Amino acid sequence: MNYNEFKKIIKNYEINSTYLLIGEEEYLIDECLDLFKKTYIDNNFETLNYAILDGKMATIDDLINTCETLPFMSSKKLVILKDVHLFLDKGDSLNELYTYLDDLGNHVCLLMVDNNNELKKTTKLYKYYKKNNTVVEFAKLKGKDLSK
Repeated sequence: MNYNEFKKIIKNYEINSTYLLIGEEEYLIDECLDLFKKTYIDNNFETLNYAILDGKMATIDDLINTCETLPFMSSKKLVILKDVHLFLDKGDSLNELYTYLDDLGNHVCLLMVDNNNELKKTTKLYKYYKKNNTVVEFAKLKGKDLSK
């Protein structure tokens, strides 16, 4: 899926529980994250319903605990895991992660972000998201898309 298709999904409230955002276009990734936040998170309850985890520091338990907390006065909680390739390099019970992703509730949307494009397409995580059609690729813009 590309950037424009993902924006349509966000605007039409047709999101899944988890997505993998990869690519070189950091600006477009940040723009999509902002659009997601503006669409689903009320500014008054942002501190309760919006969390950003750093892949270098976060553990699998941190991720699960953050996702398990129910949203407050909102239908969704948004959890962003940045630098997912660093998170995977630690090797923390990755089988537990895949089991958890299968059981992720509708109250949360987990966005795993790899804006350095360092996540290899041969990893189990990439294949998991590709199988579920929830990989969003932010390739360098060209032609009409660049001029827009």
